[in-house]
Amino acid sequence: MNLLTLLSGFLLFTASPNWQSYKSTPQVDVDYRTEQCNDASNGIYREYIFLRMTNKTSQSLNVSWQFERYENNVCSTCGKDEYKYSVTIAPNAEITAQCGSNQRELMVFVKHLDLPNHKTFTKFELGNFTVTPL
Repeated sequence: MNLLTLLSGFLLFTASPNWQSYKSTPQVDVDYRTEQCNDASNGIYREYIFLRMTNKTSQSLNVSWQFERYENNVCSTCGKDEYKYSVTIAPNAEITAQCGSNQRELMVFVKHLDLPNHKTFTKFELGNFTVTPL
């Protein structure tokens, strides 16, 4: 094995996401990871939490929740209808978001990396979490 092959394997290994379990039901696993998203060409530097939802069944599922974002230990989104989300997951499939993704329902903004943050992100929760077979 040459040095280039060894380094390539190392870079792939270190670049792989470090998923952590958030919630597990008999039908769905929900995992999350934190990632810095740097878009130098547009001057945007942010940190996000990305969600991954895995359908463990052989039928399509609708997953819905109320996104609860806590800043300075106070929920800033609780009870607000614009933070209710719903996704459909195909049988035995997973969905997730990544930097540059349009799937905002699977992204949690944590902080600006290059600007002052007026509030400190404390935690997030997926309230009223429901799974409905389709």
